[in-house]
Amino acid sequence: MTARLSGVQTAAAADELDREIEEVERLFSVGDRAAALVEARRVAARFPMRAQSHRAVSNMLTHKNLYLYETSLREQMVSDGTIHEALASSRMAMRLADRNFEDFLQAGYCLTALGRYKEATGLIRTASDMSSLETKPGLFTMMDGSWKPLIPRFLIIGVMKGGTTSLHRYISKHAQVLPAVLKEMDYFGFPERGLDWYLAHFPRRPEWENRFITGEAFVGNFASPERARLIAEQLPGVKLIAVLRDPTMRALSHYYHERKMGIESRSLKDAMNDELDYLDCPPDEMERKLPQYFATQRSYLYLGLYARHVELWLQEIPARNLMIVISEELNAAPEREVRRVLKHIGLRYQSLGDYANVFPGVYDDQPKRDVMERLGRFFAEPNERLFDLIGRRLAWRNGTEA
Repeated sequence: MTARLSGVQTAAAADELDREIEEVERLFSVGDRAAALVEARRVAARFPMRAQSHRAVSNMLTHKNLYLYETSLREQMVSDGTIHEALASSRMAMRLADRNFEDFLQAGYCLTALGRYKEATGLIRTASDMSSLETKPGLFTMMDGSWKPLIPRFLIIGVMKGGTTSLHRYISKHAQVLPAVLKEMDYFGFPERGLDWYLAHFPRRPEWENRFITGEAFVGNFASPERARLIAEQLPGVKLIAVLRDPTMRALSHYYHERKMGIESRSLKDAMNDELDYLDCPPDEMERKLPQYFATQRSYLYLGLYARHVELWLQEIPARNLMIVISEELNAAPEREVRRVLKHIGLRYQSLGDYANVFPGVYDDQPKRDVMERLGRFFAEPNERLFDLIGRRLAWRNGTEA
């Protein structure tokens, strides 16, 4: 009887912890991040022997891992010591029975932020191995130290809010794809972390095992010629995929994403007009303005200058290695587009089942018509350049639709 009561009490405590973690997540989702952190710390004090509670603290301290991709936030966390508390919370979780790969990965990235790349690499490798065991347990039961990390066969390089997460998820469903421990890792912008650090994110296999491939998706690579050069040098022959969306709608979706993440506080009109004031000018003048633009703006518009970025990639890699996927076509006919992508990366087609859009956009009721008309005029010429480059026209908006 005592054992049964103990089991009931344990289950009840687990349910209560889940409810309290849900409250932490709710506070975070509505933008009350200070209250979410206070609540997470309270939960960790109440449930000190549950890794889940310490994981929640670390997630709130890092703004649910936003620091991985926001350099200014990462630098602030290092400067004010927040990174050390996040690291301590992750290490506490790592010592508990219900730990998982996320705790090792978070600790590895905290150490990465502190410049301790060798220690970070070891923890990221542990996280990757744990994730592999969870994802495909039958393939990894005999893992040993002689296994080597797979080299990425494919990179989804862009664009943000174009459908890259959905495409990455579709590809990862294929039986011959072993996913990385993290969908996107910002290595090519920070090569000082080292190639071993990067490869620690990918599954390991015996050297004789060649049935499987892996890859990643990081949209920050698309508009960077420096990253393009490094990728060409370090991953020769890698298959690249760029998912391009109507740049007017992409810019709006990007803006609302930044609002949701608490990064953007300007109105839609102000944010778009600020960027247009920098970029809506002759090419030579735009080049002169770019340093200040990148220092103050969020690249809602620059990322949509697709022809410019594709042309820079084609200076570094053979055209056959770069595939353009149109976001609207991926949404309308996902099975057809995924079939094309799988062929591009060297896999035979197999039905992947559900093709749901992973992160559909959510907009508010801010006035959009005037903004969209100005964006349509701005993107008209760059869009024509892209249409010439890919050899066909696309039915993208002309800026007159609200």
